[in-house]
Amino acid sequence: MWINEEGKMQSLQKRKHDDVKLFLRDILKNNLKNSGIPKGLEKDFKKGVKIIDVNKVSTKSIKEAIVNVAVTDETIFR
Repeated sequence: MWINEEGKMQSLQKRKHDDVKLFLRDILKNNLKNSGIPKGLEKDFKKGVKIIDVNKVSTKSIKEAIVNVAVTDETIFR
């Protein structure tokens, strides 16, 4: 653990999954309540999710929209 330049506490954790498909499968099968998925979306996630590889999207505007929604500041919230 350390304090960054902005005074925020940082830490490194070993990930249980490094594959998003396995991660989502585990959440949906075992841990939906503690996943951080909003309660109103739990039913939709139980029905199934589709993972889109942005590199396989050919339409520029759709690719930009996906990137805007999917990219974070690399912060993981629990």
